[in-house]
Parts: sequence; structure tokens; C-alpha cells
Amino acid sequence: MKADKVAKADPELAKQVAHGEISLHKAIKNIPANLPESNQGDTRDELSELSGISARNISKVKNIISTGSDELIETVRAGDISINVAENIATLPQEEQREIKGGHA
Repeated sequence: MKADKVAKADPELAKQVAHGEISLHKAIKNIPANLPESNQGDTRDELSELSGISARNISKVKNIISTGSDELIETVRAGDISINVAENIATLPQEEQREIKGGHA
């Protein structure tokens, strides 16, 4: 269960989720991966090989998840916009991301 993982990784984030101060999705995004910096590229390449998705697209998705609003991420998951468009939108402030998403829905 994702909430259990958040509680184990960061009890303070778990409290914020429980009190409705932050979404579970945002809490998960705020938990560091704890991967050594030197291995991240290798991990991305390995994931690319296993999934059949390019390492560049994996990087784009990581950026979208790290900086994108919940609405933007859901729009990408639904297939309503491309990863390329979403990556550009994710560079904007969260409120602007929501406005753009609302204009495309």
C-alpha cells in the first residue's frame, strides 16, 4: 500500500497526507529515491531496455512526475496529451499547468 510506504519513508509527510494538507501522490513525489547519483543513468538505461521505452522518454516522465501538477500527470496518463507537450507544461508554475490542462480538456 502506497500510504504505508510514505509512512515508513517519511512520517511527517504521512501526517500531512492524513490531515489532507498534501495529496498522497505529492507525498510520494517528495520521497527521495535514495539511489546513488552515479547509478541513476545505469538504472534508467536498464529500465529502458526492459520496458522498450527510450531512456529519454523515461527522463521526460520523471521530470513530469517531479514538477507536474496532479492534473497534468492524470492528463498524460489518460493519453490526452503527449509526453513532449507535458514536459514543456511541467516547467510552468502549478497554477498555470492547471489552466493549460483545463483549456485542453
